[in-house]
Amino acid sequence: MEGVNEGSDAEEEARRFLQPDETAGQLLARTYVEPLHTGLPLIDRFLAFRGGQVLEVASAAGAGRTTALLQVAATCILPQVAGGVTFGGKGAGVLFLDLDAKLDLVRLLEMLDTRIFAAQQAAGVLEPDTMPVLADCLSRFHLVRCHGSFEMLAALCSAQPTLDALAAAPGGLACLLLDNVATHYYLDRSARGPPSGGIGAASSLFGGVPDLAREGAPLTLFRVHAALAAELRALQRRYRLPIIASKHLVLPGGREADKDGWAHRDPMMKPWQDLVTHRLLLRSDGGSRSSNSGGGGRAGVVRLAKWHAPEDPAVIRFEIRSEGILLS
Repeated sequence: MEGVNEGSDAEEEARRFLQPDETAGQLLARTYVEPLHTGLPLIDRFLAFRGGQVLEVASAAGAGRTTALLQVAATCILPQVAGGVTFGGKGAGVLFLDLDAKLDLVRLLEMLDTRIFAAQQAAGVLEPDTMPVLADCLSRFHLVRCHGSFEMLAALCSAQPTLDALAAAPGGLACLLLDNVATHYYLDRSARGPPSGGIGAASSLFGGVPDLAREGAPLTLFRVHAALAAELRALQRRYRLPIIASKHLVLPGGREADKDGWAHRDPMMKPWQDLVTHRLLLRSDGGSRSSNSGGGGRAGVVRLAKWHAPEDPAVIRFEIRSEGILLS
C-alpha cells in the first residue's frame, strides 16, 4: 500500500507541476504596455514609444528640444474629453525635471491655451473659456528644478512618493521628462570629491549606489552618470515608465561639420549611453523659412530631425508654432 500511495503522490505532484501558472490572456494583461501617444509627430509617426524605453532628444541650442518635451507634457496632461469637447490628451500626470532651471512655463501655457481654444472652437463652443481646462491640466504637471547633478540624483532618489501619488491618481502616470541632462557636464567633469558633509553625506545622497561612497574615491563624471542611470533604471522597473530626456549636443566645426551636418560629440558617459534606447537628433536648416502659416500659427524657421538610434537615413522637416512642433 505504501508503494501505491507514494506513486499516487508523485503523480499528483507531477500534475501540479505541469499546471500552467497563467493563461496567455493573463500573461498579456500583465506584460503588455500600451504605447504612449506623445502628441509629437516626430515620435508618434515613427515610433511606438512604450514604458521601459528611454528616448533622448539631442540638439544644439535653438533647435526645439525643450519645445519637444513641453509638447509631450501638454499632450499627457490634457484631458481626453471634458465638457463634451475632445482635447485628445491622456489626462495623466507628468514629472518634469528642469535641470538647468531655465524652463519657461509661459511656453507651456501658450501651447495648452492654443490647443484648448482650438478644440473648443472645433466643437462649436460659442464662448470658449480655456481657464477651467487649463487649471485642470496644470494640476497634473509636477515640476522639479535642479541646480546640479547631485540635486538631480537627490530628486530621483526621493521621487517615489510623488510618483506613487501620480500613478494612483485618475489617469495614472504618463512619463518622466528630463530637460538638458548634459547641462552640468563641466561641473561634473571637474568634480574631485564628495559633496559638503563628507563621505557619509555622499553615501546618504546616493542611496547606497555601489562604490560611489568608498572612502577616498573621487566622484568622477563616470560615477555621477552611472548613479543617475542606475536610479532611472530602478524607477523604470518600479513604474514601467517611458522616459524622454533632452540633451545639448557638442557640435564639431571645420571640415568635419562640412562633411556631415549631423556629426556631433556626445558629452555623456557610457552608463548614460547604455541607458538610452532611442535617440532623435534635431538641428536648424540654415535659416530657411516656411511659407505656410496655416493652423493659426505664423511662418517659422524650418528645422530638421533625424533618427540616430535606431538609425534611419530619412531627414524630417519641421517647424515650431504656437501650438508646438508641426511637420513641414
